Amino acid sequence: MMRAGPPRPTLAIVAVATVLGVAVGTGIAFLAGGRGGGDQPPAAAPAATTTTQLREFYTVVLASIPSEDGDSQAEADQRVGALEEQGVEVGVLDSSEFSSLNPGYLVVYSGRFPTEDAADAHLDELSDKDLPGGQDPYVRAVKP
Repeated sequence: MMRAGPPRPTLAIVAVATVLGVAVGTGIAFLAGGRGGGDQPPAAAPAATTTTQLREFYTVVLASIPSEDGDSQAEADQRVGALEEQGVEVGVLDSSEFSSLNPGYLVVYSGRFPTEDAADAHLDELSDKDLPGGQDPYVRAVKP
């Protein structure tokens, strides 16, 4: 017997919606961050908002940069810029704020996905690009 009603979204639709949400959120954070003008106080840095995730998600790690180095933030920013030039939506996490990541690194990542399979699909998409940075990307669970 068939059920009447609208079909449920497939995993592909959920993954696309997630990627679009990350892209729009990153764009809004980029446009709002650091452009405080007039009487408005400066906006919070986008990196601060990316580290306050309340539940587990999966992502593709593109680079892990030791945060002990004095130039670690500049190196992370450089990698982010190079990846964004290739059309890759990226962010930076402080690994010390997440129990599932080794502490002491700035992690350049792409995407926040509800399942490992969705993150694997994103990794496959990224493997078609010639990514800068010299590290092989991989999927990782990120837990608070």
